[in-house]
Amino acid sequence: MSVSGVSSTFALTGGTISDNTSFGPLPMFETVTGAGAEAWNTIVFDLLSFAVNGPTDVGDCSSNAAFNSCTPANSAFSFHEDATGKQVTISTTMLLEGYTGSSATGTTPYTAVFSTQQSGSLTGFGACDGLTANITNIIACESNGGTIQATWSATESSDTTIPDWIGSAGIGRLRPPVCSSQVI
Repeated sequence: MSVSGVSSTFALTGGTISDNTSFGPLPMFETVTGAGAEAWNTIVFDLLSFAVNGPTDVGDCSSNAAFNSCTPANSAFSFHEDATGKQVTISTTMLLEGYTGSSATGTTPYTAVFSTQQSGSLTGFGACDGLTANITNIIACESNGGTIQATWSATESSDTTIPDWIGSAGIGRLRPPVCSSQVI
């Protein structure tokens, strides 16, 4: 993993992201080498939760039309076809806690948006391998137990507010199911 952009907190090299194959939070989901005041420290991000859609689809998950967008029911992933209908962007939003040392000494909330683009034939395992990259094939192959290999990019920002989807149930921090961050 590498960090790009300008930051006085994060070094531009070094770091890891873990796969999450369980359905719960993941301590030490991501680590980044510190810079500036955090030089030589490892900055740790614990994965708290994904934003998960409700019980019905948002958009048309049965269409591969240009500009179509869809988030399947109970899914953490959103899909968007490009202008040609031949490339799909997959994205997901996560809540993370960042800290150095131990989380017991205090954490900073972060929101992360991870995304990947798929075009041509899917690379993966099982029902996904070799299929044409489009919304309906991606959803079908995942539903049939296949996986897609993908490279993800992320934008993460510190956030001192808790999003509405976390506290709206009135039960504090909601921890929806967690899916893999590297292979979907």
